[in-house]
Amino acid sequence: MKPELTIPEAAKELGLSVSRVRTLVALKRIPTRRVGPLRVIKATDLQAFQGTRVTQAGRPRKDANDDD
Repeated sequence: MKPELTIPEAAKELGLSVSRVRTLVALKRIPTRRVGPLRVIKATDLQAFQGTRVTQAGRPRKDANDDD
């Protein structure tokens, strides 16, 4: 992995859309810095984000044995 990635490169690495990565940047979940007209993400920051990511989206499934 390169030491710094652009947002499209980070999206590909994470398996997310570019717009989702931009949203995460706007929410300050992934730090970036400006290099000319681009925003770049340090590879170490991207790896740190990957370590905190929840991989299963959505509401938990209701257990068949629950009476609720």
